[in-house]
Amino acid sequence: MSYGLFGGFIVGKEDKAKLEEILLAAAGILEDNPKCINYIIGESGSEEEVLVWEIWTDKAAHDESLKDTRLLELIMTAKPLIKGQVKSYEFSRLKGKRSI
Repeated sequence: MSYGLFGGFIVGKEDKAKLEEILLAAAGILEDNPKCINYIIGESGSEEEVLVWEIWTDKAAHDESLKDTRLLELIMTAKPLIKGQVKSYEFSRLKGKRSI
């Protein structure tokens, strides 16, 4: 059973595109990580929210990814833009389509 996170960030309207760019850069880095099954950036329709849906082989794989210096650099760049978080959920994927 895999590990998943669904949540997002609240940003100022003026910072939304920049945060999306940072998260898409993270998605590009994760393309080479076989333990990252999905890393999807989305919109809720709000001008101040960016959503993230992640599925990993397990929680340890997610936690290990946070040690990647390239991702840590992106996180540090994103932090000043983030004003808050939308409600987030951790979940275990049971069944369904594996990827988009």
